[in-house]
Amino acid sequence: VEWSHEALVACLDLGITITFLTPGGDARGFGMPTCDPGTRQNQRIEEFLSRSDWAALYSNWFRAYERLEILGVVRGFKIRARDLRPEPVREAIENRLTRFAPRKFCQVFKKSLDGLLAAQVNETLAAEKLAPAMLVERRPGFHFPRDAIRVLGWRLYADILHYFERGSPVPRDFRTASWRRRVVTIFQSCGRREQRRILRYLDSFWFWLGG
Repeated sequence: VEWSHEALVACLDLGITITFLTPGGDARGFGMPTCDPGTRQNQRIEEFLSRSDWAALYSNWFRAYERLEILGVVRGFKIRARDLRPEPVREAIENRLTRFAPRKFCQVFKKSLDGLLAAQVNETLAAEKLAPAMLVERRPGFHFPRDAIRVLGWRLYADILHYFERGSPVPRDFRTASWRRRVVTIFQSCGRREQRRILRYLDSFWFWLGG
């Protein structure tokens, strides 16, 4: 899709967020309206990132939250992973899904859902009046939207499993417009749930920062 510069700016002026997706469906970038970096929540992020030990502290919180999400998926899939680190668990999940469809299809399916989740995360962060400059690379390695998508994306594996267990068809070509529309419909069916999960993730982050 080709957009003019004026159209992009008009969307941002109206408070409409933009998520740029690759042909495969995964998120490549974000466009968020600017907002006041001096608000209380933005300043809380700034104060935290001013600490010399912010990276270690944030990593501990992020990994703990991700571990909870991974545990939920492992229990739902009833699988045995070598350990609970992301890569072994992802491999075990994909091995389970390949009973229904080729691994490549399962990976593209997941990336497509992740891209739609990215758009919803982007929209929610903008609605919360969080400044893009505070969320992305305010300090090297800090990318709040990317981390939220990674953590919350684990739950989407269960939606893929549910799709297969219902006996839904696997398309011959997952690059078609009709399949992309189907993926959008699948994600929209759990959109309210994902919105609650995004807000819960944010609430957990604010509480961890100090209430």
